[in-house]
Amino acid sequence: MSKNPREILDAAARTRVPDDVNLYPRIAAQLERKTFMKTLLAKPALLILSIIFTLALLSGVVYAVGRSLGYIPGVGIVENYQTVSILPKTIAASQDGIIFQVRSLTADSNQTILTYSIYGIPLQIGAATQKCTEAPALQLPNGTRLDASSQPIGGIGGENGLLSFNARIVFPPLAVDVNEVTLLTPCQIPPITLQLIPAPQGMVFPVTEIPATYESSHPLLPTLTPGTPTTTLGEYSTNFPPTLTPVHNGSGLYLEEVIETESAYFLIGNFTDAGDLPGATTSLDEIPYGLSVSDRNGKHVPLWVRPELLQNSSWGNVAYWAIEIPKTFDAPLTIILPQITITDNKTFTFPLDVGANPVIGQTWVINKIIQSGSYSFLVENIRRDERGYTLNFHSLKPIMREDFNCAFQIQEKPDSTLNEQFHESNGMSEWAESLVFDDQVPNGELTFTLDISTGFQAGPWTLTWSPPAK
Repeated sequence: MSKNPREILDAAARTRVPDDVNLYPRIAAQLERKTFMKTLLAKPALLILSIIFTLALLSGVVYAVGRSLGYIPGVGIVENYQTVSILPKTIAASQDGIIFQVRSLTADSNQTILTYSIYGIPLQIGAATQKCTEAPALQLPNGTRLDASSQPIGGIGGENGLLSFNARIVFPPLAVDVNEVTLLTPCQIPPITLQLIPAPQGMVFPVTEIPATYESSHPLLPTLTPGTPTTTLGEYSTNFPPTLTPVHNGSGLYLEEVIETESAYFLIGNFTDAGDLPGATTSLDEIPYGLSVSDRNGKHVPLWVRPELLQNSSWGNVAYWAIEIPKTFDAPLTIILPQITITDNKTFTFPLDVGANPVIGQTWVINKIIQSGSYSFLVENIRRDERGYTLNFHSLKPIMREDFNCAFQIQEKPDSTLNEQFHESNGMSEWAESLVFDDQVPNGELTFTLDISTGFQAGPWTLTWSPPAK
């Protein structure tokens, strides 16, 4: 039995598999392995973000109620089909084994949407690899260059030492009389000429925006613990882009817009860390694929993640989600995010005068309790070794090894090698963090620092919504 255009496009776009996530964080993770500490450095800036987001007005990218809108599966929200132009077929170009494939180019009077794939990128760090992560550009027939108005959103993967990814990126609108553009690709691939034609009838499906009124709830969380942050507010600019909705409820799930089709609803929103959590959030880009939906009676409602409707996020504290649900459910509808990972990063200092000639094996008793998140640790002592110093400490309550990370150094001489010994005893964890110096071991008045990061799972987070009565 043959499929109509709707079924073909929908089958290509509809998926439950989490292979479409925010592109740049995943590329960065491949190209540069970041430490657990580096991931959390932006936490102090979130207090500023919460204030700015609260004052932010609705962004101009929110579609106004009453506009004539359409939807193309795999592409996203566009205007009605009379004003839409498309690329009639996929086009590819290659250079040095790297393939750039244009999957679609869709233009209306409001925006130009490009979806593309790049295959065969060398995984090792290098100039060519970095070049491929740059956003493409469009060149008009008169030579004018159009740069993207958004960052790419997509999915990344790779095998056999080669990286590949799919992406969606938005450009400013084209003039009405423009039906040909040149795509300036990254990866030093030759430019690609793209011819546009009017969208055929039946490709663009009519949709309507409806009010997004909802209620949300969050789990009971532990209070913030005192400690010394590793960064200061002065290191960050206050020129932050706003979210689409103010974060008047603090951290949690937010619903930004609801779009109705003949048989389904598209719900588009975000999870925002507004700076009021007992630590920093990580891996927020995975949120769309952790959501579940239930009806009034707690019955499971099927959902489909719609990556083409995800908004761009310039900050790690905001994660956007977009799902499609069928209309056959008993309202109200409850969207559930089971849990998020929250980490607490603290820096502790131990000033110590070790003297001019400390002897190997000499030990200085610290005997101090420190706390990170909901975990407490006893710092026992610091010992002089043959080529450096060792800090010994242990947990005062059980903690999983994957929920903990630490870094030990001397402020006056940070250029050292860190060796760690770890084992469990009677259900508690014990660490010996050793600093090894290649040259002279420092002495005299020293400031030893211990950075500790701990994580825990917090949830559930919920959002309740009902369609407006008709």
